[in-house]
Amino acid sequence: MSLEKTYSIQSSDLSIKAEGPWKSAQQMVELFTAYDWDSELALKSRLEEQEAGEICPPGLILVRRAGTFLHLCPNLDGTITIFCTQNLPRKLLGIFKVTWDKLVTKENASHALALHSIPKFMADDEIWLQTNIRES
Repeated sequence: MSLEKTYSIQSSDLSIKAEGPWKSAQQMVELFTAYDWDSELALKSRLEEQEAGEICPPGLILVRRAGTFLHLCPNLDGTITIFCTQNLPRKLLGIFKVTWDKLVTKENASHALALHSIPKFMADDEIWLQTNIRES
């Protein structure tokens, strides 16, 4: 399966619970809001208590193209940690226009911001992402 325009739900134990091509922003918003994140967060807590090897925050991962992703990770307090690859414009030697991919992490984001970021990411709205998803 190509990674372009795909989604996956990753569990704390690194397993993939669901994956496939995305069809619409509405589909991805519904998937994120309907998924049982409480169970995933409980699993993460158990794995941390057991010191059970490698774990990660559970979340929805959207991949626009290889290397460009949005990862929304619910937290126990109701906030969302957002990991987002942003394509930043730069100039090489002050002359040549190039872009640079940067991973940005925004902790304690609101649920509303996380939901709004889904269609913006899928539409490749870099200006909105750079304005609203900043390091925290």
